[in-house]
Amino acid sequence: YEDGTDMEARSEILKAAFEAGVAISMAGIGYVHAIAHTVGGRFHTPHGVANAMIMPHVLDFYGEACYDQLSHLAVMIGIGNESEDKKALSKKFVAAIRKMHADMNMPVSVKGMKRHDITAIATRSLTEAHGELKSKFF
Repeated sequence: YEDGTDMEARSEILKAAFEAGVAISMAGIGYVHAIAHTVGGRFHTPHGVANAMIMPHVLDFYGEACYDQLSHLAVMIGIGNESEDKKALSKKFVAAIRKMHADMNMPVSVKGMKRHDITAIATRSLTEAHGELKSKFF
């Protein structure tokens, strides 16, 4: 992000993006990705930006269901230690994502999206996240 000429970093990001795509193909799409597809398609928001905007909100929504995973990630990235409460570590992890967004000047809202769009976005995203879209379109 900070140095677009760093070809080694760009190569590693490319590999990570590929591996993430393979993982999503194997495991199915989650809520963050499904909402990002819908937002991107309706409002022309770049896919990565849409994912970044949505991720902390979905992680907050998951709450207790993902404390084990998020607390582990918090320890892995060095913002906590295993002796801390899992909920606190999870909150630190989501806060770190929000800080990264702020540091990168990421948008916090979707240009053109109105309150009345939410039901359609949620319906389409839930359909995609639960695998029903594939059978309708492919």
